[in-house]
Amino acid sequence: MATSQKNQADVQSVINGLQEHVSQMISHAQVIEQVTQDVETNFQSLASTNFTGAMREWNTNYTALMNGFQTFLEATVHADTVLNQAEDEAGVIGGNWGSNSLITKTLGG
Repeated sequence: MATSQKNQADVQSVINGLQEHVSQMISHAQVIEQVTQDVETNFQSLASTNFTGAMREWNTNYTALMNGFQTFLEATVHADTVLNQAEDEAGVIGGNWGSNSLITKTLGG
């Protein structure tokens, strides 16, 4: 039977990296939106209209990608929480064996 071991420092490092990446993605999206708005405000031509349309489409796709990273981050944090709770519960349950518990007394311990 295979066992797995979770190193909390490694998990936290992954979570921190994902948080930093999502933060950078948000910052990049804001810069692109600002540039798009500046072009839209200051230039009136077919080229600028095409440019801003393309940038808005890019930003829509980038936002979808960013949301995927955010969902992955939230799932990773949730999985970590569940695993930590399971480890805690296993320790409590396993720690009772060999004590003066009713189970030990019943089994003749």
